[in-house]
Amino acid sequence: MKIFKYRVDLSKDIQTIEMPAAEILTVQMQGDDAYIWAMVSPDADPMTRNIEIFSTGETIEWTPIRKYIGTVQTRAAEVRHIFEVIRETNG
Repeated sequence: MKIFKYRVDLSKDIQTIEMPAAEILTVQMQGDDAYIWAMVSPDADPMTRNIEIFSTGETIEWTPIRKYIGTVQTRAAEVRHIFEVIRETNG
């Protein structure tokens, strides 16, 4: 196992990140960019992780099912809340 970091594009509300089998540990700012740190099995096949980002006060629908990763604050004083989509649900 190793810990790798993956850049999160805070300008996109929905995005995918490719990583091997991993346990997401945290999301934090490093300089001007947000990164997810994950403990990964580097030799495992890559998996697509679906990430959603919300601003404070933004409406969040009950579906899909999400797991909270963390909150970041940019130097421009923007606050963004990062979630992983765990499972899509039907309505």
